[in-house]
Amino acid sequence: MSWYARLNSTYPIVTRSLTTGITSAACDGLVQLRMKKEGESYSFFRSLKMFCYGTFALGPILHHWFGFLERAIPLHKEMTKPQRFKTILKRIVLDQGVYAPSIITFFMTAQTALDYYLPDQRTSETIKNDSKTLPVTGVISNKLSRDFLPTYLTSCSVWPAAQMFNFYVIPPNFRVLFVGMVGLWWNCLLYFKQQKP
Repeated sequence: MSWYARLNSTYPIVTRSLTTGITSAACDGLVQLRMKKEGESYSFFRSLKMFCYGTFALGPILHHWFGFLERAIPLHKEMTKPQRFKTILKRIVLDQGVYAPSIITFFMTAQTALDYYLPDQRTSETIKNDSKTLPVTGVISNKLSRDFLPTYLTSCSVWPAAQMFNFYVIPPNFRVLFVGMVGLWWNCLLYFKQQKP
């Protein structure tokens, strides 16, 4: 882990972005293998799209989001346990109330647009069928109206506990990595929802 800590302190945004890109591609690979039907081949193009999304979008967003939380709602070593708990609770409320709905909407919008303009054999039949009759905005609107609320509600059952642990235990320079590890499972769920018919 010392090599990661060195890279993270020397090149924080690059390290965190590449870490997020790699975990995003790994999630996609796991989902593809889980959903693979007989005769279907693995779509390296789809994994590349997920790697690009993780590296160039989600990684920088996470880097800046955690930086914002550190500045907006700082944790201090001299805080009492009740003060620390209250501060972490504020972060979690902000994370679930602002970040979660925003990033879920961004993910679904970006991935649906990519599937619309750059479909592959793993693009869901629903998106393929909608694309035949609707503009990209209509396909995105259908995707959000169908999947946003269930996804957000699922996130509310996962991320508050994960973030409580993250803010209590994990040092700030490793928080994006921790979120990436929890996100491995979470992103698998999102990618699964993206590919389902």
